[in-house]
Amino acid sequence: LPASLSDAEWKALLAALPKVVGIAKSHGLVTVLHPHVGTVVERPDAIDRVLRDSHVPLCLDTGHVFVGGGDPVAIAREHPDRVRHVHLKDADAALSAAVRERRVPYAKAVARGLFRPLGQGDARIADVLAALKAARYDGWAVLEQDIALGEAPTEANDPACDVARSRDFALAHG
Repeated sequence: LPASLSDAEWKALLAALPKVVGIAKSHGLVTVLHPHVGTVVERPDAIDRVLRDSHVPLCLDTGHVFVGGGDPVAIAREHPDRVRHVHLKDADAALSAAVRERRVPYAKAVARGLFRPLGQGDARIADVLAALKAARYDGWAVLEQDIALGEAPTEANDPACDVARSRDFALAHG
């Protein structure tokens, strides 16, 4: 099961976030919280708690939010003021469910193609891009294409081709 925090641990985490933001700011840096599979901020309830009980900005990682069971489109639409950085990544719904339910380990799911070129998965990336555009998001958006190769790439599994497909999709929709 995913890591979960007790109420006391949540209180400690939420109290630490403004301190981290302040330390980073004193060094000219911006802090964002990055929901990620395998961390305590993986599932929608944890993301919702951070959004509700803190002011820390988010890194909207579309792939990890989706794999964790969340809706990256809803975050982009409902909390655009909290999004300070974006990781664009698409994901397969069936493999995402298998990871979320701990039927398939994350690394094995990545090796099986968990993350797809933008527009070829189920995370509704075109809708995320439309929501960010409507909100006039002007921060960084990083294109991510996670892949695990067991051998030299071929035309069928070449990460450079996937990145080009994703770039073209993002340009066409963003």
